Amino acid sequence: MDTTHSEITYEQIIEATSNGVVVTNNEGMIAHLNSQAEKILDLKAKDIRGTFICDFLPLTGQQVMKCLQNGR
Repeated sequence: MDTTHSEITYEQIIEATSNGVVVTNNEGMIAHLNSQAEKILDLKAKDIRGTFICDFLPLTGQQVMKCLQNGR
C-alpha cells in the first residue's frame, strides 16, 4: 500500500506520544489506534478498526460524535 508523506508523519506523531490515541473518521468510525491505546485497552487495532466509536466506547463516543457534529 502506498502512503503519502502526510500519512507517514501523522502515524509517526500518533505513535510517538505516550498517551493512548483513538482516531475516528468524520462519521465516528475508528480509523486508527496507537500502540499505547492497544496496551491500555488490551486489544489490537485491527480488531476494532471500522467499528463505530459509540459501540466501542459508549460514553466517550457520544462526546466524540457531538464534537464531530458541531465542531466543538
